Amino acid sequence: MKKINTKYKIFSLICLILFSVEIYASVAQTLLEKFEKETGKTFSAEKGKEFFEQKNPKTGMACVSCHNRNIKKPGKQEVLFGLFDIEVPALSVSANKKVFQSTKKVLKELDNYCEKVRERVCTSEEKGNLIMYFISN
Repeated sequence: MKKINTKYKIFSLICLILFSVEIYASVAQTLLEKFEKETGKTFSAEKGKEFFEQKNPKTGMACVSCHNRNIKKPGKQEVLFGLFDIEVPALSVSANKKVFQSTKKVLKELDNYCEKVRERVCTSEEKGNLIMYFISN
């Protein structure tokens, strides 16, 4: 059996990491371009942060109710009337490369959580601002 050169292993690992980062960046970029076409607007990380922290006046829920206010750190969600907590992954791309694994999954998650937290469908502008916030931190 032939041994693989250590330099080759390191080079392969670096290529894999760069390729993975490129995939995640392209998913975010694809979504931003989609929402920009729909709205005709550019997006703001600051507006995304405001939206992320803003409470629903009817329920008092906000994204930060489960996700950490610092999106580079995981949050927690209470389960079974607060008896258990489950970890909610960090949303910052710099802290969690899995945030933007697939376009379909990101759209599904945004729609799902907008419905749960906002009790409505989020606009393309709101989604674009959120994505901008997630990739800028």
